[in-house]
Amino acid sequence: MKNITLFLAVCFSFFLFSCGDMNEIQREFEEMEEQVYLGKIDSLKGFQGINSVKLTWYYNADPRIQNTVIYWNLRRDSLVIPVKHTTPGVRKDSVVIEGLSQNSHLFEMRNVNSLGQKSLFSTVTVKAWDLEYYRSKLGARKVSNIGYNFNDLTFKLSTVSAVDGVVHSRLKYKNREGVEVTKIVENNVESLLLSDFAAGEDLSIQSLIVPPYFHDSIYTDYEVYKTPYMNFKSSKRKKVLSLTDAEGSLFVTTPDRLLQRNPQGQLVAYSLNEAGDQFVKSGVLQGDWSEYRCMVYYDPDRVITVHGTTNNLSMHRIQPDRLVHIREFAWRWAHVYFMTLKNKLFSTVKNGAMLLWRVDANGVFIPPSPAEKIVARGFNVYLNFISGYRNEGVFSLDETNFLWFYFMNAEGEITSTNKMGQSRFTYILMLDFNGDLLCLDNKGDLWLHPFAPDTSDAYWVFE
Repeated sequence: MKNITLFLAVCFSFFLFSCGDMNEIQREFEEMEEQVYLGKIDSLKGFQGINSVKLTWYYNADPRIQNTVIYWNLRRDSLVIPVKHTTPGVRKDSVVIEGLSQNSHLFEMRNVNSLGQKSLFSTVTVKAWDLEYYRSKLGARKVSNIGYNFNDLTFKLSTVSAVDGVVHSRLKYKNREGVEVTKIVENNVESLLLSDFAAGEDLSIQSLIVPPYFHDSIYTDYEVYKTPYMNFKSSKRKKVLSLTDAEGSLFVTTPDRLLQRNPQGQLVAYSLNEAGDQFVKSGVLQGDWSEYRCMVYYDPDRVITVHGTTNNLSMHRIQPDRLVHIREFAWRWAHVYFMTLKNKLFSTVKNGAMLLWRVDANGVFIPPSPAEKIVARGFNVYLNFISGYRNEGVFSLDETNFLWFYFMNAEGEITSTNKMGQSRFTYILMLDFNGDLLCLDNKGDLWLHPFAPDTSDAYWVFE
């Protein structure tokens, strides 16, 4: 009984002490002033920019708000924006903050007034970029193909989509009067014709881009494209061989010889004399070659043949007195023309497509071959010949006897198209001979044009 009485006494004492402590705490809060908060900034958003950011937000209808304060750089920098209550209700506002380094910046914003009343903070983190760094990451429109036809220059542009952020592109060049011309090219324009373009001048293009989540636009650097100049060479040509059996023959050039498969099926070799002004007969290679309809040189010492009946392709190794058969590597290829360029085999088919095939020196397809790659279309207009030149491109003679040259890149894709000559071409065949052009006319005469230009900017004209 005594223990129970003692326990109740202790509990009563503790209760009296706790009540007194709680009263003290309550009295402390009653003596504090009531904290009044202004309306908080709503829907704060940040947009990236070049050494700048843009902030947008909404005010609520609290009429007590007088200013909005923005802090950044760990609150070492700030900006005060006066608030004008000109219209009732929620209003949108924005500001651009400039002079920022390339970094992610934290912005803290709140509303204040002259009574010292404040709102709670609203925050957003936004990235600012350095101009040159970000510009290097942008993808502008590209010139995908250039065609020059004496007085006119035509070119195609790469396509753009909405996600690219391209507003438009700007083209710059010099006309024939030497005046710089600037044109705006809209995104839906895929090709352009310039009738006043000066041959040999540069063609430059840049794009105006508004990247996603950006508040400003950026012009990319100009990308410069070289264009060809006119180069008259026909006066330097020389007759190096006359043949009476040129009709019905096939011709192949190697680095040091001209091979003629004559109508009798013989493979006759010719070499330049010491003066370099005449081809002389240097021998007849072994074998009967009458069954082949096409023969092309394959660097460094191979010849590819196409059988006239089976259309099978074979690889041969060149020896001084013979072609040594290595293997057949393709069967029933009824293609129209064959040529080699940049250690690749090309062929054209009846619908005009040009196909690329990768084959090694032993006649083995290199992956992803034999699955062909279409690198061009429209070659069915060339009815006379298609020939590679200097690992740079393709010569073609169209149905109206105008000569064309197509530049190719390392992937075998055509990058520009040039019409070569102001009048109809009189040759019936053209071959690359160590960078010079070996041309056959309809009389059986072979002419050597001593060309050695930089094909990236030269435009040959045959008079």
